[in-house]
Amino acid sequence: MRRKMRLFWATSLATSAPAALMAQDGVVAPAAAGLDPLIIAGAGAVALTVASILWAFRVSAATRHQALRWSNKLAEMEARLEKADAVLSAHPGLVLVWEDDNEAVKDGWGEPKILGGPAAMASLLSFSNTAEDLSAQPVDQLLNSLGDLRIEDESENEPQSLREKVRDLRAHGVAFSGAVVTSDGRSIEIDGRVAGGQVALWLTDPAVRMVEDGAIIGAFRERATDLHGSHALLERSPLPAWRRNGELALVWVNRAYVEAVEATSAAEVIRQQTELDPSIKNVAGNAATERKASEGRIIINSRGERRVLRVIESPLHGSGDAALGGFAIDATELDKTKADLRQHIEANQRTLDQIQTAVAIFGASQNLIYHNRAFQELWDIEDAGLSGRTYHGEILDQLRFDGKLPEPADYDEWKAQQLALYTEELGPPGSERDADAPDEIWHLPDGRTIRLAKQRHPLGGIMAAFEDITEKVSLEAQYNTQISVQKATLNNLTEAVAVFGADGSLRLYNKAFRQLWRLNAKALDKKPHVDAIASSFTSKALDGDEKLALIRRTVTSKLPEDRKPVSGIEISLRDGRTIAFGTEPLPDGATLAHF
Repeated sequence: MRRKMRLFWATSLATSAPAALMAQDGVVAPAAAGLDPLIIAGAGAVALTVASILWAFRVSAATRHQALRWSNKLAEMEARLEKADAVLSAHPGLVLVWEDDNEAVKDGWGEPKILGGPAAMASLLSFSNTAEDLSAQPVDQLLNSLGDLRIEDESENEPQSLREKVRDLRAHGVAFSGAVVTSDGRSIEIDGRVAGGQVALWLTDPAVRMVEDGAIIGAFRERATDLHGSHALLERSPLPAWRRNGELALVWVNRAYVEAVEATSAAEVIRQQTELDPSIKNVAGNAATERKASEGRIIINSRGERRVLRVIESPLHGSGDAALGGFAIDATELDKTKADLRQHIEANQRTLDQIQTAVAIFGASQNLIYHNRAFQELWDIEDAGLSGRTYHGEILDQLRFDGKLPEPADYDEWKAQQLALYTEELGPPGSERDADAPDEIWHLPDGRTIRLAKQRHPLGGIMAAFEDITEKVSLEAQYNTQISVQKATLNNLTEAVAVFGADGSLRLYNKAFRQLWRLNAKALDKKPHVDAIASSFTSKALDGDEKLALIRRTVTSKLPEDRKPVSGIEISLRDGRTIAFGTEPLPDGATLAHF
């Protein structure tokens, strides 16, 4: 019957709807009046079907969109739950969560949700008595084993059992915190809390946590031991040391500091804020402002002695107005040594300025660090070209440009040889690579002759000494020429002639002298002493001992009465010849003997 009624109403709606539409239109109404009612009903049914399909598609699309939206929210919630579970799993204990109502409280422990890692579960299950009920769940076994134990907390009320505490927590939301102690003396920390519409029970085995805490405590004790040792070391240090707070006030000083300021105790120094020197506060202020170590130099009078201290203040850590640590190094001896060295260098420089030899000292970086006046005068270089920023190679280049250096075939190679002493390794004393380089003779384009002596310092750098030997070379040439002329003159004499120096050594002789006494030329070229020559005379003379002694005395004596001309003294030789000899003192102390 109901099915027929639904069909009737559907047919009526299908037929009446098109007719009504047509009736509203005055134009089509007459035409529609002549149509078959069945055709009109069929058209209405088709229109209703199409509208239903379109409506169904629209509802289906909205449903799919809503389903996708809720699916994303569900995935997000699951990800959050996984993260929460991971965090709770890292807890060194178990968390039991109840979501039941008050009626479920009457059913024992209920079915709490268990959160926590496997290590914590295994540790806490060791407290359960599995022999009592083997069929019970592990959590029920644990709670049954601990349920009748009293909760020890800070409450002044009568202690309650864990079972009673959990019942009050689940039924009335009464939070608690404490610990239970088992019969064998082991304890479990227990905390009950309300979390929204849930209650949570936290069970923690201190033994699990103490494993981690033990490592932390051990590291802390090790750090504390190191800190104590460092503090004791600073206390016994001979260097004054101190520590300041953020306001730069002294909060600790060691024994050396107390002795330096001539105080009776560290407490007195802290109370009176006795500084080594007032200027140290400026050093500390710089260290605090710049957040890095700051240095200063002070002079104090400690126990009647002048002491020079190098002071260093440094932040102890990188926080804002943090504490500062400082110490002072006694630089008195170093300061005195520097002053002595400075005076020594200045004295040497004053000495070098007085000599005629040109001296230049170059550092390890080949820069000019000192020159005397003779050096500047020798090379005629302006002051600007001899500053501390002038290098050895630059001076050589300038002298070459001015035409004041030798003219080698390859200047670059020659210059490299001049600078090689900076980089060559030192050899053992007396070796070819010793600190002293061989002397060089420079023949300059202007006709001067310069002798260069270079010496390398073991710490780097070299000292170069330039001597103008032009006049000396000229005199030597003249002297050698004169000697050559004298030798040629003497060799042309028929009389035997020999010249002995003031020290008695043979200086000159002619060919007739060698032939007369039948002496070896090589032996004479070694400049033998008059005693050796007179001895060879003795073996050839018959009565020449006293007479030859006269020759020795005349040549070697410094007495005025012996330095007189002698002549006409005859000596008979073993070969039958008779020789007359004489001596003539020369102005330079030498003696001329003629035979």
